[in-house]
Amino acid sequence: MINNIENFIVSEIRGRAGIITLNRPKNLNALHLPMIQQIYQTLVSWKNNPAVERVIFDSNSDKAFCAGGDVRAIYDAIKVQDYHLAFQFFYDEYQLNHLIFSFPKPIISLIDGIIMGGGAGLAMNGTYRVVTERTIFAMPETAIGFFPDVGAGYFLNRCPGKIGLYLALSGNKISAGDCLYSKLATHGVLKSRLDNLKDQLINDQSNLQDILKKHHVVLGQSDLASHQSAIDRYFSQPTIEKCVQALQTDVEEWPQKVLETLSKRSPTSLKVTFSYMQKMIEANFKQVMQQTLVLSQFFVKSYDFQEGVRAVLVDKDQQPKWQPDTLASINSKLVEQALHFSIRQKLPI
Repeated sequence: MINNIENFIVSEIRGRAGIITLNRPKNLNALHLPMIQQIYQTLVSWKNNPAVERVIFDSNSDKAFCAGGDVRAIYDAIKVQDYHLAFQFFYDEYQLNHLIFSFPKPIISLIDGIIMGGGAGLAMNGTYRVVTERTIFAMPETAIGFFPDVGAGYFLNRCPGKIGLYLALSGNKISAGDCLYSKLATHGVLKSRLDNLKDQLINDQSNLQDILKKHHVVLGQSDLASHQSAIDRYFSQPTIEKCVQALQTDVEEWPQKVLETLSKRSPTSLKVTFSYMQKMIEANFKQVMQQTLVLSQFFVKSYDFQEGVRAVLVDKDQQPKWQPDTLASINSKLVEQALHFSIRQKLPI
């Protein structure tokens, strides 16, 4: 049985599995509101369906699993003062993230190609995350004046050492080997074997973990592993300003590249993201998502989000003019305002 719902997703039940295929290839499967709602409705319909023993997320794009949320649509809405759409988008997306996290059946994401932002919200909150040698992961939100949302305060904080904080602040892209090292991925498989794995997940009567283990391969070296001690040293500081100062004292190539990257990010995003990640270390997933909704509404009404989307995705001049433009210009009151921003309603989770 196949459902092709307005072409945004293709859902079907085959063998033992419910399969959701992301189906916006021209947009690299970027999530917009109808797509989010359709995935949510499909999962709800399968929750108590005995024909579905497990759920598989995959993509029809040769380039991406999912390149993120369709923030351009949110930007366009904000430009005409339509804040209702901005709230509804994040409200529904975070409900979907929570449904995936709490789903009573295993969810396996087959991640080939780009996975960023909202795509990570689909995959990282599920049970198993299978990457290929072509996987590229990032949470690049600080580059557009936003913050790592979709449960990142939970799944990035479970990476070894301070890797999660480093990825949250820098937005740097990492490889499949890095994903496996940092526990963001649970298994690796060669692209050439991905269809075979999918077929076995659908039809094989074997134990699910045995199937995944049978196909698992290590996919290259991890750059994150080689820089683990440096990441822990620089990002164990008590404030983002101290992290920057620590990087400035090291003239080696890697810390200088990180420093250059951070200098291009929104100072407001860096400051708030640092506090958010620290605050969420001991939080459960529900608490992370409630805080995430609050921060999303702070940022969509901020200057930096609109300027960041303009510079990166609209005009594409890659020259955002942040306000304030330095970390030193941001006081603790702004961070507290962000973390306690007033919203119309909490998530019903």
